[in-house]
Amino acid sequence: MRPKTLTDFRKLGKKRLAHGGRTARQSRKMFLDRERRDAELAAIADEYRGGAERFRTRLTSLVPLGASCPHEDRGMAEHPRRKNWRSSLSGRGMCPVDAITINCGRYSSRCTYTKYEYQVIVRSCARVRPGFLLYWLADEPMRRIKAPHGYRWDEDATGVRLVSIARPADDYHVDSHDLSECSPRQLAAKLRENALIRRREARERAARERAAKLSAKQEARILRTAEREGATVCVRDSVNIGNCEAGTRSWAKNHGLDASRHYRPSEVLALANGDGRRVALVVSAALRRHRVEMDRGFALLADHR
Repeated sequence: MRPKTLTDFRKLGKKRLAHGGRTARQSRKMFLDRERRDAELAAIADEYRGGAERFRTRLTSLVPLGASCPHEDRGMAEHPRRKNWRSSLSGRGMCPVDAITINCGRYSSRCTYTKYEYQVIVRSCARVRPGFLLYWLADEPMRRIKAPHGYRWDEDATGVRLVSIARPADDYHVDSHDLSECSPRQLAAKLRENALIRRREARERAARERAAKLSAKQEARILRTAEREGATVCVRDSVNIGNCEAGTRSWAKNHGLDASRHYRPSEVLALANGDGRRVALVVSAALRRHRVEMDRGFALLADHR
């Protein structure tokens, strides 16, 4: 008989209860917590299978598509004659993979030609629950991803992320490739690697500032000089100093920036909004890269993508 009440757990005897150092009351509490989680998970799965639009639009967060998402090719394959395809996006829609049409308007009032562009929307959304993450990708079965020991799932304005419990400032924003191809331990390893790079970059930047002892006016003059020489900031600069690529692209999108373009350092610093420390690190890396390229006489494409 499966124990359910406190009396049932007491009947198991001291030998059974001694395993794991739990008392009958503690074992009963663990049983109730497990039953509550299982019931909640079953209700969520039933609501999702029932096609409730409220579940996807209000209770889930979008997860950006990774660099290589095989499902986005399905939308293009269904419409082989369409040419002007935009970058694919994640969505919560009822259709697992959908292709939408975007009317870009006419070139001029005299031109009768209307330009159309197309975009693939792949269902990629997740919901954060205590201790684990629920993830849906296209028409694949729902994944229940448990957080590794010492970490927790969380979400902020940028998206879904894995956060270190001991160091809440250390986080890693995931994309569809991370959740589909990487194990939770591998994601935790990426988080630690990025955190080490950021801390090392911060120490080096602080050492350079102490050595230079520049005033705010001198720093502004150097910034203007760098911009006049053509120094720009791109996504690769952010990744090189330890920021996750998915979080960087989401941050750029939330601030109205195009992740495929380059921006002046002053434009990025103006959008800091509490992220001044990380943005300053990105700008410092961009300035160093620009000076190296100017001394070398050429730029490598890998340093900008």
